[in-house]
Amino acid sequence: MNEPLHVALALVSSQHGWLISRRASGRIFAGLWEFPGGKLAPGETPQQAAVREVQEETGLVVAPVAVVGVLRTAHGGREVILHLVHCRAAGDEPQACDPAVEEVRWAAVSELERLPMPPVNAEIIALIRQLAQ
Repeated sequence: MNEPLHVALALVSSQHGWLISRRASGRIFAGLWEFPGGKLAPGETPQQAAVREVQEETGLVVAPVAVVGVLRTAHGGREVILHLVHCRAAGDEPQACDPAVEEVRWAAVSELERLPMPPVNAEIIALIRQLAQ
C-alpha cells in the first residue's frame, strides 16, 4: 500500500473574507473552488507548506496562526491527510500565479457554503465557521 499523501491546506483570513481559488480545466476537480495548498515537501512542516503554497499559487504573503485540524480522505486509491492551517494575510490582492489556478478571490463564510467545492470541503467550512466567530 502507498504511503499517505500529506497536504497542507491554507485557510487564509483577512478583512475581505477567506481566500479561495478555482481549479483550472484539465485537472482533478476542475472548475471547483478550493482553499490554496499542496503537498508537503520533505522536511517541511504543514505551516511552512501552507505559506509556500499560498505564495506560489496567489502571490500573497501569509503568516501561519495554527494548525486547526487534520482530515483524512482518499483520492485515486491513496489516503490523503489534509493538514488545515489557519493563516492571516499580510495584505495585497491575490492573483492566480500558478497554471493549476484559474481564479483567486476572497469569499464570506456564507458564500463558501454555496460555491461548488470538492466534497471534503463541507467539513472545512464547518471549521471555518468556528474560526470566524
